[in-house]
Amino acid sequence: MTHSLPAYNTTISTRISWSVRIADFLEIFAKSMSDRLSVRILTDINSRTVFFEAQLALIPEMSVSEAEQRISMLRKILPSMEKLDTAITKFNHPEIAKSFKLQKKAVFKIEAKLHQIINAKSEMIETPEYLKSGISDLGLESLPTSL
Repeated sequence: MTHSLPAYNTTISTRISWSVRIADFLEIFAKSMSDRLSVRILTDINSRTVFFEAQLALIPEMSVSEAEQRISMLRKILPSMEKLDTAITKFNHPEIAKSFKLQKKAVFKIEAKLHQIINAKSEMIETPEYLKSGISDLGLESLPTSL
């Protein structure tokens, strides 16, 4: 009977040892999966940033109608980018946040260039002379009181 007791203890210690090994493996596996996921997200964000920067070089050649189409597409994308920005902030990963900030910067540059194309070729309305003189007179009247 005393002989079965050490076997029992050996079995328990083997099971505990096995459980500890599994727990260690799962901890390492979970960390590596997290790291792999982070690298995958970073790669995806960086590739899209490169794409947006390449698109930025093509914008000066666009017509007004093309620029208006692209602006309408960007207006649909921007709300989802803001949601993604909030999610990345909650994720608390500085490298991903930095990469996403660069991506947002590229998208906002595209939006600004598209607005420049649309506004540069839009019809200019001449300001009437009475408005120009009225603004000038208001400036002259307020000058002595501001000094």
